[in-house]
Amino acid sequence: MSMKKGLFDDAGTGLPDALEETGIREFGEKITRFIEKARALKNENQRLQKKIEELEELLKKQAREIEELKTERLYVKKEIQEIMREIEEIDI
Repeated sequence: MSMKKGLFDDAGTGLPDALEETGIREFGEKITRFIEKARALKNENQRLQKKIEELEELLKKQAREIEELKTERLYVKKEIQEIMREIEEIDI
C-alpha cells in the first residue's frame, strides 16, 4: 500500500517548495539588512572615533594654552612686584 504524498512531504524538509524558497529569500534579506546595519554602525563608530580624537587634540591644545597663560601670569606678577619695589624705593 503506497501512501499519497502530503502537502509537507516535499524534499524531505517538511515545507512545500514555494514556502521553503520564500523562507530562504526572507532569511537572505534579513542577512543583507544585518550586514548593511553592521556596516553603517562600523562607519558611525569610525566617525565618532575620529571626532573623539579631534576633541582630545583640542583639549590638549587648550591645556597647553592654559599652562602658557599661567606662566605668563606669573611673569607679569613678578614684573609688577618688581615695579612696586622700585616705586617704594623712589618714595624713600
